[in-house]
Amino acid sequence: LFSFVLADIESVEAVNELTVEVTTTRPWVAFPAVLYASGRLGIMAQAQLDAPLETCATKPIGTGPFSFVSWARNESLEVRRFGDYWQIAPDGESYPYVNAIEFRPIQNSDARIAALQQGDINVMHTSTSADMADTLPQLRDGGLINLLVSDERTEVAYVMMNSSAAPLDDRDTRLAIAQAIDRDELNERANRGFPTVAEGPFASGVLGHLDDPGFPAYDPQAAKAHVDAMKAAGRDTELSLLTSAGPVAVRQAQIEKEMLEAVGFSITIEIETEADLISRVIGGDYELAGFRNQPGEDPDMNTIWWYGQDNPVNFGRFHDDVIDENLDTGRSDPDPEVRREAYEAINEQFGEQVWNVWLWHAPWAVAEASNVHGILGPDLPGEGGAPSGRLVTGHSLLGLWIDRG
Repeated sequence: LFSFVLADIESVEAVNELTVEVTTTRPWVAFPAVLYASGRLGIMAQAQLDAPLETCATKPIGTGPFSFVSWARNESLEVRRFGDYWQIAPDGESYPYVNAIEFRPIQNSDARIAALQQGDINVMHTSTSADMADTLPQLRDGGLINLLVSDERTEVAYVMMNSSAAPLDDRDTRLAIAQAIDRDELNERANRGFPTVAEGPFASGVLGHLDDPGFPAYDPQAAKAHVDAMKAAGRDTELSLLTSAGPVAVRQAQIEKEMLEAVGFSITIEIETEADLISRVIGGDYELAGFRNQPGEDPDMNTIWWYGQDNPVNFGRFHDDVIDENLDTGRSDPDPEVRREAYEAINEQFGEQVWNVWLWHAPWAVAEASNVHGILGPDLPGEGGAPSGRLVTGHSLLGLWIDRG
């Protein structure tokens, strides 16, 4: 996808061993944010770039504090401490503190918590809100774990709609879907009410956030009236709802199905692995889909997802001239006030056209065994200050340490 993210780069030239000069096709105010890209854009060694295709993506050589050891897909990723890392700890040695880390994907939230309690793992992260509301705080209060929960400039959960075909190419149908879903009740039943219900794509503190951008309120009577009119006109009211296979996601989809069918839609739930769900969304092979995106970086980062004009990674398949115009303004205008107004206009246009049904701003948590500390890492070098409390795009492992006492 980075070929789309970096499409406005015209050329890159090496000035010297430590400097490259990037020329863009137009002014790009948020280009430094693009170089971070929510922690997904890194520098690779020439040896990795020159490696055969079968190993280039599976044997990474980067610039971080850990070096690659092994990777068994869907089982384990092992890394070891890189002793010559550039950042120096207070003890005069290079960070990181720990000698090695093994990452294990555990999809089921209950299984992750059980593994932490049993000592099979030392640290886990989760976006399961119900656990943050109940199980994890109980373990923390009992002195069994350490816990950090954050919704700081986090991502938004939503029902994405494929607007490229009927009936979702019709704004009134999308409006009826939004009006049919009681987001407060859904949040309570699916998440124990823990997250903040979202009115737009931008979390509090993100450029473009508005407390009330005009997203439609819950109105089942209006939704039912529209569905009845669709049926009277012989229009299709059957829709599929794509969800990932985790029990939390399936439970959420079942509640959404219940609400949509209460106003007259007929909903079929389709369950896929997360990887297959993303593949289907990229290919446009869906009608409704449970999704989560838009972590709170500079909102210019959303140009790749929201720009129209047959953009293949605009997963909602919408083309909105108001959104396109303001994305262009936000990318190139250096005036902070002009950029703020542009992204607020985008927020309001999403509310007007109902391209997505915003649900809630998804919190993230990191739970650690009671003897594990330093999850956010040390202060940043120079005048960088304390590390961010955001967890949505990851966190540093530099300062992680284990109390052996």
